Amino acid sequence: MRLASIAIGIMLLVAVGLYLGLAGFQQYAVESSRSLAGQAVCAPQRPDAVTGRPVVFSVTGLPDGTLVHWSSDEGRSEVAPGGTFSVTFATAGMKSVSAFALLGDTWTRITCDVTVR
Repeated sequence: MRLASIAIGIMLLVAVGLYLGLAGFQQYAVESSRSLAGQAVCAPQRPDAVTGRPVVFSVTGLPDGTLVHWSSDEGRSEVAPGGTFSVTFATAGMKSVSAFALLGDTWTRITCDVTVR
């Protein structure tokens, strides 16, 4: 009887741990299936990007005050409430910048591309 009580107690602890762990994981999951077509648009502010000069990206169409995490090919990242992101690329080529917007309890990815010459 005592062994059965211990086994049930361990199973309850494992179940509660799994529940809490998965609830936390889902809270910060990146949702790629949610469509922002026609809503959020990310683009460089100027179409001409040159190595060694800052390129400013902005995202529009998000609700005011939306928390946005920016990251770029060159390894720089920043968390900001919406707005813009500036990065200087050291090499030429096609570059991508991602804006992860926190919409409700889900992070949604918006990608910007630019050709650096």
